[in-house]
Amino acid sequence: VAVGRFVPHHFDVVVTQACTPGAFTYAGQPAGVTVTARNGLASPGTTLNYDGSAATSPNFAKLVTLSDALALGVGTLSANAIAASAFTAGVASAAPVYSFTAKATSPKGLQVRAIDSDTISSQTFAEGVVNLRSGRLRLSNAFGSITQPLAVPLMAEYWSGSTWLLNAAGSCTTLPATSAVASNPRGYTGAASAATTSASSPIIITAGSGLLTLGIPAPAT
Repeated sequence: VAVGRFVPHHFDVVVTQACTPGAFTYAGQPAGVTVTARNGLASPGTTLNYDGSAATSPNFAKLVTLSDALALGVGTLSANAIAASAFTAGVASAAPVYSFTAKATSPKGLQVRAIDSDTISSQTFAEGVVNLRSGRLRLSNAFGSITQPLAVPLMAEYWSGSTWLLNAAGSCTTLPATSAVASNPRGYTGAASAATTSASSPIIITAGSGLLTLGIPAPAT
């Protein structure tokens, strides 16, 4: 015989930064969030019956919404709904995205709050913080022979609040070779050229720095 409804006492929210090592998440990048339903004991345990999967019938989990607990007011939070069916034995995961409205936004701490349709909440309990940075990539000038591949320095930067700084903690960015596209190629005289080139390998950023390696242009003019 089914008994219940099982109602958890609260939620605990744990955040995993998108960039590890580095312990930060770029604005617009999904962060990892784990929400756990807890009981009200002195040493709270997991409310295993808060389950929306096929393993439990009837289902006791509810729709959970993730929100900006501190009301930062500098962007929007998306992908922040966790379906009841995502909970298994009291635990569910999500990948919310916080996007800054303005690119030039200083680093912020997004405290993530969970609340379900029965108003069970993580407020005053464990609420993880997403360490947000506004990032960009910057290409430097490079010169070389038209008969050899060309290595172009590339840096990952973040807005500090007053200027763009090297993101020395950034070692989590990898771009496929197809991310680099030549635009408006010019020959050595400065005239428009039919020569084309492309990245010859993926771009890997380590400690904020990397190289964009361009193949030999064809035709070599």
